[in-house]
Amino acid sequence: MKNIYSREYNNRSSKVATGFACLGIIAATVAIQVILVIAIIIAILIMKAFSMHDLSNFKNVVTEMLSGSDFISKLTVLITAISLVIALILYYFIYVNKDKKKGIYESVLPKLKNMKVSGSVLCMTVAGFALTSILAIFISSVFPEQADKLNSTFSLFQLSGPLYYLDILLIGPVFEELVVRGIILKMSKRSFGMIGCMVISAVSFSVIHGNIIQGFYVIPMGILYGFIAFQFNSVIPSIFCHMLHNLLATVITWDGTIGIIIYTVLILIVGFLAYYLGRDHFPMFEQDES
Repeated sequence: MKNIYSREYNNRSSKVATGFACLGIIAATVAIQVILVIAIIIAILIMKAFSMHDLSNFKNVVTEMLSGSDFISKLTVLITAISLVIALILYYFIYVNKDKKKGIYESVLPKLKNMKVSGSVLCMTVAGFALTSILAIFISSVFPEQADKLNSTFSLFQLSGPLYYLDILLIGPVFEELVVRGIILKMSKRSFGMIGCMVISAVSFSVIHGNIIQGFYVIPMGILYGFIAFQFNSVIPSIFCHMLHNLLATVITWDGTIGIIIYTVLILIVGFLAYYLGRDHFPMFEQDES
């Protein structure tokens, strides 16, 4: 009996410690980005000060620069790109390189070469996009003021041209997936199993978006990508799923009742295809003990 109680206590302690570690990752991510923002702005200000012959107008120049939406947008992309590099280095040395040294690393490519598996993942992603879109329409109707403010903010600071697509289709998805489905999911899978780490990664994904509108409707998307990352034991498939989702979001903008109807039909069709193609490859409740 003592051994049973001891194991239960250790499992509970492990889950608590893992939970706090995941919170620490989120806090560290935010802290690193804040530090980078401050450091880059200070460096830019120093360079501007040295390049100006007359510093009497320095305050006005700085105010104009910091209040410009174009500057803030480009700074955000730069910060995310630097954060991506940091997350990539950490993910590689903490997990990939460690598994390679132990001789247990498995490439995800052989699994993705199976057309049924890849097709199922593709259909899951499209179904997830449709469900997310329905929830976005719903939450925007419940909180119209917050939705309008969010849309206004996005419009004000939205980039244009190649930099916009680089951010939304590459830098953003890769960074978010490395942190959430890479580091946080892998950190929590041993203590919480498949369902638990899927939920933890989804909640973390919601939190890092920093607003109630996106925070609500990205949860199903986070659960789906957590499931895919868990089943493949790799963050690579979820990165591509996230990229595809963002691509669909830029080109498909159905709204209102018509949008809900179309998205619902889409969920039924591609959801069935995802199940049909993946039913022999994705054991839904299989627990990974590795």
